[in-house]
This record gives sequence, C-alpha cells and structure tokens, in this order.
Amino acid sequence: MYSLSVVLLIAGMTTMTSCKKTEKKILGKWKVTSTNKNDENAKGNTWTFKDNGKFVGDIYDLAEDDWVLIDGNEIECDYSCDGKTLTLSGIKYRSNGAKDIHGTYTFEFDIEEISNKTMSLSGKVKDDGYEEEHHYTYTESLEYELEKIK
Repeated sequence: MYSLSVVLLIAGMTTMTSCKKTEKKILGKWKVTSTNKNDENAKGNTWTFKDNGKFVGDIYDLAEDDWVLIDGNEIECDYSCDGKTLTLSGIKYRSNGAKDIHGTYTFEFDIEEISNKTMSLSGKVKDDGYEEEHHYTYTESLEYELEKIK
C-alpha cells in the first residue's frame, strides 16, 4: 500500500510539473501565422495569455454584421491548461438580428507542439447556443500555428 502511494505521488508531481512548464511557455503575446481555414484575416492576429488565467485576442471569425460578442469585438475570456490541453471558455455572444439567438463558445485545443518561439494547436470550437427557445450545439475543427512575439 505504501509503495502504491509513493508511485501515485511521484506521478502526480510529474504531471503537475509538466503542466506548469507548458503554462509558463504559453504566457505572453503570440501572433497567428497560419490556420486550417486559410483565413487571411486571421493571419497576424495576436493572442495574449496573461498569468492571471485570462486570454485576450481575436481568435475566431465572428465579424459577420449580425453577430456580436457580448464583451466586445476582441475575445476576453478565461483559459486553463491541463497537461497538453488548452481550453478557452466563457465567450458569450448574441445576435443583432431579429431572432433571439445567443450562446457561448468554448475552444478546446491539443497543444501539439510548444517551444519558446512557436506553438501548434489543433482542436475544436463548440457553439452551445439558443435560437429563440431551441437549443443547438455546433462544433468545428480548428488548427493554428503561432509565433511568440513577447
């Protein structure tokens, strides 16, 4: 029993250290260099990961005339790092159109590769929304290549 406890303690410490190292590398300002959507507007966008668990940036094309992010044009949300998974959550939106459409975006990325200069992410955005009183869920695959600028 004692041996099992020691093994679990060491495994837990190793996992937490790995996550802390990844979180430390994420901190700062990044520039999008490419995306799987070949969206020229996304190239050059900046993402900032702050040490207080906050993300600020332009990450997803929500620039249609009838959609607005509730908290402004640039996404400001919480992020978390769990091992090699990066999650951005709490991004609320609503429609400026006639229908009552609103919801929340959540981004979940696998950190494929990270160094002090580059980061590769693959994952999905989940749209958990409502159109009038009807609930819907939509997901879309995303991939990003980023370059550290600060």
